[in-house]
Amino acid sequence: MRKARDGASKRTRVVACMLACALAGCANVATIAPGTPSDQVAASAGKPNRVWPEANGAASWEYTQQPSGRAAYMVRIGVDGRVTRVDQVLDWPFFNQLTPGMKANEIEHVLGRPYSVTYMPVIDRNVMAWRWVETVWKRCFFAYLSRDGALINIGVQDEEVSDHGPLTAAPC
Repeated sequence: MRKARDGASKRTRVVACMLACALAGCANVATIAPGTPSDQVAASAGKPNRVWPEANGAASWEYTQQPSGRAAYMVRIGVDGRVTRVDQVLDWPFFNQLTPGMKANEIEHVLGRPYSVTYMPVIDRNVMAWRWVETVWKRCFFAYLSRDGALINIGVQDEEVSDHGPLTAAPC
């Protein structure tokens, strides 16, 4: 019996350690200072989810918490290989950069990978969704795309919660 408890205890410690490491990695991205060399960013925050080339030869490194988290960071790397700034892009200043006609990849260049992409046959639209937090409210941000993949409009709603706990809630 003691051996079984020791094994369960060890698994619990391993899972807790992995969770702490994952959360620490995300927190590190938010605190990266301008001027930090890109190799130091990669060493501390890990490999980005994607690297977006910018027009001037710079790059944006995407670090997203989607689908389970509610933040997405773009670490802006200048042509000199150093961080110019770090943006948490799931917020109104970045949502407002979206314009009608943008394609899905252009939207992801601004906001990062979405939580989900769903086809809604009743409105004949593909809908991209991101989970985010507005002040203290858990919300869903939506980008509605036409058949040809162009942005038509955007929307926001509160993320549905459940009286029976988070496992029965309906995310975006």
